[in-house]
Amino acid sequence: QEAAFNGIPAMKVAYNAMVMGLEHQGKAWALSCEDRTFLIIFQEALEDTQDNAVGFQQIRQSFDCGLLPQ
Repeated sequence: QEAAFNGIPAMKVAYNAMVMGLEHQGKAWALSCEDRTFLIIFQEALEDTQDNAVGFQQIRQSFDCGLLPQ
């Protein structure tokens, strides 16, 4: 589905998986940024969702195409 990652147009997919007997959820964003393509994946065990929320938000908010090395 069409989405955005920190305001950058992207395609996003959400998924669920079983990893080593634990239920996981994930989201993946594919985006183009200054002639480069990125795939950003957030995956977590459901039991860790609250603990990961702040870190995932910091990653999302700090991603900036203008700050990427050439």
